Amino acid sequence: MKIILDACALIYFTNKIGDLDVQLIKHGNNKDIFLIPTPALSEFLIMILDEEEQQKYLELFSSPPFQILSFDKKSAIELSIRNKNAIKNGDKREGSNDAWQKVKFDRQILSIALVSDSNEVWSQDLNVISTGKKWGLNVINPENIKPPQSEMDV
Repeated sequence: MKIILDACALIYFTNKIGDLDVQLIKHGNNKDIFLIPTPALSEFLIMILDEEEQQKYLELFSSPPFQILSFDKKSAIELSIRNKNAIKNGDKREGSNDAWQKVKFDRQILSIALVSDSNEVWSQDLNVISTGKKWGLNVINPENIKPPQSEMDV
């Protein structure tokens, strides 16, 4: 399964639970691929002040089961279509009260999710959850994800 992680999910698994790689693997399964959009990576790295720790995460994200995804041409086209539709429907923010810059940033992440054929998006961000669901994505709050039964029995 392909799972998109936004910065909120990365921070959740890092701060609330412990070692990011161990916890994600426990909450997923050994066939999951954790996809990190570059806008989310940027947000996450801002929270990591220590440069050595930043480097540790960059190395971690450069190897399986992680993959970093760029906001590329396909993502840009997808986002432009979504933004045009929202404007055409009279609400460019699609109901969000967040600043327009944040809305655009979140939409970049969701556009990457759409073009990467991800199965799920993990996020705690209310705008990502709301917009992602409107766009037909399966968005899940990490707090609601339980480790597989075999992990819980250990």
